[in-house]
Amino acid sequence: MKNQINNASVFPGIFRGIHEHDLIEITQDMKEFVSILIAQNIDREPTQRHIIVDSLDLDIPVLIAKGLEKFKNTPEQQPKNAKL
Repeated sequence: MKNQINNASVFPGIFRGIHEHDLIEITQDMKEFVSILIAQNIDREPTQRHIIVDSLDLDIPVLIAKGLEKFKNTPEQQPKNAKL
């Protein structure tokens, strides 16, 4: 089930965020931010049978992409070999 969520929600959201915000690198901080963001957006109280978001929820990739904007001006996202 974990890979289904990654393939259906996480990867599309991260790649969309990278593209929309011109991000250069996927960092550990970004991954942790995305996991917390997903956990905060589970639409009902977690139960033993329902502890993750619906992998077909199309709002999750959009939410992830928008959230990644906060990483746009971090040092990790600056070009390493910029020539002036």
